[in-house]
Amino acid sequence: MSSTLSTDPRSRINIERGIYKRGGSFIVGWRDPSDSKWRTRTLPAGTTLQAARRERDAMLGKAATGESLMSVVSKRTLAQVAKPHLDLLRSQVKTGDRSPRTLALAEYLWRDYLDPKLGNRRVRTITTQNVRELMSELRGAGLSGATVSKIVALLGAMLHLAVESGDLASNPVSSLKPGERKTEPVRVRRALTDEELARLVEHAGSGQTKRLIAFLAGSGLRLSEALGLYPDEVRDGRVHVTEQLERSGERRIKTKTPLAVRVLKLSPDATVAAKEQEAWRLSVGARASRWLWTTPTGRPLDQANVQKAVRSAGEMAGLGLVSPHELRYTHASRLHELGVPLADAAAELGHSLASHAAQTAHYTQSRGDYTERHERIRAKVG
Repeated sequence: MSSTLSTDPRSRINIERGIYKRGGSFIVGWRDPSDSKWRTRTLPAGTTLQAARRERDAMLGKAATGESLMSVVSKRTLAQVAKPHLDLLRSQVKTGDRSPRTLALAEYLWRDYLDPKLGNRRVRTITTQNVRELMSELRGAGLSGATVSKIVALLGAMLHLAVESGDLASNPVSSLKPGERKTEPVRVRRALTDEELARLVEHAGSGQTKRLIAFLAGSGLRLSEALGLYPDEVRDGRVHVTEQLERSGERRIKTKTPLAVRVLKLSPDATVAAKEQEAWRLSVGARASRWLWTTPTGRPLDQANVQKAVRSAGEMAGLGLVSPHELRYTHASRLHELGVPLADAAAELGHSLASHAAQTAHYTQSRGDYTERHERIRAKVG
């Protein structure tokens, strides 16, 4: 019987106290003082008996001090750790302790960046060097320093739960040097000239992207506000903003601020783009989609895909990195260049001028009747 066991690669052979062997790999074992359970750890193939003894002695020494060694053998993945963190955020949103935007951002960063890259990794195998490599990869993909910092902060919060549960000995994000966590200087955002905007539209990949770029530049809407529009909210050259599309693209949520609920005037180019988009939407059927900016299957456009499309158009046009938010700056710049009063421009964009105390009174007056405000803008813009 012993001969059969010794040749069967599936059998575990007792070498000496706390050391076993299965196939070509040594296994060390110890009793975890935290729960009195017997733990085992399979060492890498090629580990010598002497190295196995050192590992066993190290584990026994830590156990003797009462230290939990669950983090040495834990099989929990980052995805398994992420779920309770996101569930906690969801419960906090329900109680009003967190905003829906905070939850939407966390779900977006997890879904698009952390889950694809680290979701299946066991948390005990994630090192500080892995975090550095992730940050470098994200920056290389064109993400801003601020976005990378948010992703790393979310990862750190998830790994903190793993430390608390004993699945991780220490948080690798906390081991980053202070300088490593700093974001690079904020990229200076710009307003495009008329010629640059024309080039951007020309190099946009699809007709819908071309129309959306013209619409954003001629309305000053945030991307989430534009993608969350229903067709009947764009009429008579005006846009009625009541909500915005959440990052997941599943539903509409409250606007960024109460001031963002507004009625704004479209430029002639944006009005044409909206009409052409509505005609296209009806021509493809869009399965009775309720969204103005929609896929042929009736779903709203994905924010990340739109950002990539605008970025690609900017690179093809020789403009470098262009973001949809710069189209908002472009619209604001045009209003100021045309002499539209600052308060009126701020009201159109849904901005608060609370930080500009000297203009607060004018701003408050401007936000009254949007019809009067649009008459003043029409007088300047036409």
